This record gives sequence, C-alpha cells and structure tokens, in this order.
Amino acid sequence: MLSSPKSMVMPEARFSKASACSVPTSRLRYQKPQRFTQGGRSDGSHNQSSDGALQETNLENIDEAIIEGRPKKSLSFKLAFIGLAASMIVFQMDATSLGIALPTVAEELHGESLQSFWANMSYTLCGLVMQPLWASISDVFGRKPSLYICMAFFFIGSIVFALAKDMNTIIVGRVLQGFGGGGIDVLVEIILSDITTLKERSFYLGLMAIPNAIGNILGSSIEAIFSHYASWRWIRWVNLPILGISAPLIVFFLHLRSVELDEKLSANLRKLDWIGMMLVVTGITIFVLPLSWAGLLFPWKSWQTLLSIPLGTALLVIFVVYEAKPKVPILPHRLFHSRTANMTLAAAFVHGMILISLLQYLPLFQQAVELETAIRSAVSLLPTVIISVVFAAISMMMVSVVGGYLWII
Repeated sequence: MLSSPKSMVMPEARFSKASACSVPTSRLRYQKPQRFTQGGRSDGSHNQSSDGALQETNLENIDEAIIEGRPKKSLSFKLAFIGLAASMIVFQMDATSLGIALPTVAEELHGESLQSFWANMSYTLCGLVMQPLWASISDVFGRKPSLYICMAFFFIGSIVFALAKDMNTIIVGRVLQGFGGGGIDVLVEIILSDITTLKERSFYLGLMAIPNAIGNILGSSIEAIFSHYASWRWIRWVNLPILGISAPLIVFFLHLRSVELDEKLSANLRKLDWIGMMLVVTGITIFVLPLSWAGLLFPWKSWQTLLSIPLGTALLVIFVVYEAKPKVPILPHRLFHSRTANMTLAAAFVHGMILISLLQYLPLFQQAVELETAIRSAVSLLPTVIISVVFAAISMMMVSVVGGYLWII
C-alpha cells in the first residue's frame, strides 16, 4: 500500500456546477476561535464540503474540528467509490507484480542486468515524479479529465507490456504505466478529498487503504500463479477487465464541479508551474537513481553516485524555495504550517521506504539467493500484506469511532 499525504492537497476555488453526488453541508463548529473569512485566508488553506461549498479551515486546528452527523451517501457516490477503488487495485497490483516474475521475464526475453534494472525501476520512478505533476495539472484542467488521461496511459502501457518481444519494449510499457499509475494514485485521494467532508475524509481514505492492500496481495499472488502455470504476460492482460469496470463507473457516476477554463489553451497552460515541474522531475530523478544503482551498476564510491546525490538534493531544495512564487504551486508551503501535516509526511515516508523495499527486493532475494520458486516467494510476502489489510481496516474503524487520528500516527 503506497500511502501518502496527498489527500492534504486542498482543492482550488475555481468550480462552477453543483456536484451530483453531493450531500447537504454538515454543520461546523470549532473549539478554538473561528477563522473563517469571506474573502479567503492569507495562507490560502481551503476545505471543500460534500456539496462543493468551500470552507476556510485552519490547518493547525484540523484535529479540533467537530462535524456533527454523517449524511447518508447516494448510490452515485458509492458506485463512483467502487470505480476509484478498482483503479487503485490495478495500480497497486502493478507496483508489486513484476518483482516476482522479473527473473522469468528476463530469461525468456534474454534480458541483461541493466535492462532488468530499468524494467523494475522505470515504473516506480515515473510514478514518483508524475504524482506532483498530475496534482498540479488537475488543479488547472480538472480532476476527471486528468484521471481519464492517466487511465489511458496505464491501459496502453499494459498492452505494450503484454505484447513485448524484448526487454526494451517491457521498459517502454512500464514507463507508460508509471506515467498513468502515478496520476491514478494521487488523483484518487485528491478526488476523495473533494467529495467528502472533513469528518468523513478520514473514514473514506482509511477505507481506500483496503483496496490498496488487496492490490498488493493480488499483485504478488497472481504474478506467481501466472508465471508458474501460464504466462507472465497475463499479469498485464488482467489489468484490462478491471479498468473496463473502473472507467465506466468513474465516467458516469463520479460527479465533480466543472473547472472554469480560459478559451485559449495557451492561457490555461500558462497557469501550470512549468519551472517547478522541471525542478521536481529533475531533482527526484537525479536523487533517486544513484540510490538504486549504487552497488549494482556503479560502486557507492564512484563519481556517478557521489555527484548525483548532492546534485539531486540541491535541485530539490531549490524547488522547495521556488514554490513560494507560483500562483498554482505544485507544493504549497501552507501544507507545512501544520504539525499534523509534518508528522503525516514523515510517517508516510518511513512507511513507504520500508514497505516498498520489502515488496520490490524480497522476492528477488528469495529467488536468486535462496532459490525459491515464484509461488513460494509470493507466499512469503502474504503475512506482510495481509497484516496491512487488517490494520488498515482497524485504523479506519477506530478513527471513525474515536474521532481522532494523531494517537494512531
């Protein structure tokens, strides 16, 4: 489960139509002094209620907010949620499904070590760098159009992978899947924040953790079964029917407010933070690559590794400083004004580092060093991912009952 605090990206106030899957606005009362204004807060923080009304919320007091009652959700909302959950299952399946089958794929396609490295790394790297970009693009062009494009990238990438005749084509397919998968991951959580109230948000984001974990389980298990009994190509063909269920549910039942676009495409493109995009993509790529190739392609003490890490760090620092300037920044500084946000970001970083390392490299170690079969290595991962499902469900229920989440973090 690739959990992250992306849901803390607040929607911009540029919408015009009422949401068809909305519910009556809940009554808000705060234990601390209210800081609501008609013209907007100086820090730009927003919260969107389920009927689309934008409420100004102080991020420092977010745990103090008490919203009375949870209105019953419409059938459209429930079907849209199922569609979003299905898309997350596909994304998580692909995040973990190649690790176990990679030795089989490389052997059949006569892949070299460098090609195997990029086949495994390209999806994760592209997904990582595209997440902030898709979030920014959706602020300008809308959530649903951006999500449609991401799903199209993922769909095409799955077909390219399944039809691949060599390792280079495998890498191209993984890159396309990464472009789309990174957007699916971030946009689903942003959309959930758009269509739920502050009180409901923790419940539905916790509920979304269940399909995340299910995707991890299915990814490793289905991959092992297909690799052993059928063909590794089916680990991508299976994506298509799931997307075929997810896409219509999102198209017909997810109702969001339309974005007010300028008549000229160039005017809309100018709203995007192009310099920020360039800095974050370049910085993340240069920083992450040496951490992945060190000890494999180049030694830790090589100039390629020693130069890339500080250079990538410097670019990311420049990116953070620059983000104070754009009107529609990729990384709003207001997110870091809250201790809760900072704690969540730190916890998500540690969680992702530990879980992804296990899911990516443990199967390779078990098959290459301990000479286990693909199915046996998949079984070894089941305790980790099953526990993730169980505790995701427990956390969701406890947050809903207790009404707070800091003690869980």
